[in-house]
Amino acid sequence: MEHPPKVFISYSQDNQEHSDWVLNFATKLRYLGIDVTCDIWDLNIGDDLLFFMNNGLNNVNMVICICSEKYVEKANNMVGGAGYETMLLSSSFLKQGNLNYIIPVIINNPSNNKVPLFLSTKIYIDFSNPLEYDKNMKKLIFKLYGRDERLKPPLGKSPFMDEKANDVDILNAIRKTMYQNAAMKGVVSFDYLQNSGVYTIGSGKFAFETEWSSCSNEVIYTYSDKLLAIGYNSEIKEIQPIDNMDMFDFTSRTRKLKIGDILILENKYHNFAILKILSITYDKLVSFEYQILDTVN
Repeated sequence: MEHPPKVFISYSQDNQEHSDWVLNFATKLRYLGIDVTCDIWDLNIGDDLLFFMNNGLNNVNMVICICSEKYVEKANNMVGGAGYETMLLSSSFLKQGNLNYIIPVIINNPSNNKVPLFLSTKIYIDFSNPLEYDKNMKKLIFKLYGRDERLKPPLGKSPFMDEKANDVDILNAIRKTMYQNAAMKGVVSFDYLQNSGVYTIGSGKFAFETEWSSCSNEVIYTYSDKLLAIGYNSEIKEIQPIDNMDMFDFTSRTRKLKIGDILILENKYHNFAILKILSITYDKLVSFEYQILDTVN
């Protein structure tokens, strides 16, 4: 069983609304399996505040700094709890030479100074837009669980592994890399008589190996052999957000697709992509538009 990440939340008590946001944020993290240390629950009457901050920062895997406008001001001016925690974190940086365990989270900060000076080079997560809360929370969860490289493709084989490899072998290895598009959405056009009809979209756990073969100038076959499943619904004709995958029939290994048809792809990591056939030409080119439905980056 995976050990829960231990996280300390550093914030300033700007007002009741801000404290309520931090409470809800920390509670959601707890529900998602993150072992959160926060003064909301862990600091009681009679406790030593400085001991709590020292002990909390020294016994976690990561620190989340809730960078409201007032928090940034206090941190920069070394005022209050935020200032003291800044001093401790800065001291840790000087000793260890890195701040990779600190995650700045932006909320209630309309100023241009989004983070304290000692975090000025850090990439932050901005929770200011409520409509993007789920997207940003997912990005944060991946980080806390150490899954940041989920989009990184696996390391392939060196074309020089075979001592007898010649120029043709090297060229073939290079050409195979042309049959992929790592972007999360785009338009693809390729000769499906080449590369065994395989074209890969996405990357890492969001990679989908599509597979195609000839049927006619108006219809093309596609297969699920390199995927977990493919889903089809003849009534859906546009790429759109999909709330219910039960709308699609995933029972067939192969599908005959016409221009304008929509296909859902599911890979072995249970991620989904949607594509639309744009054209099927006489010279064996197929074009499709696609969008990988999990845009966490």
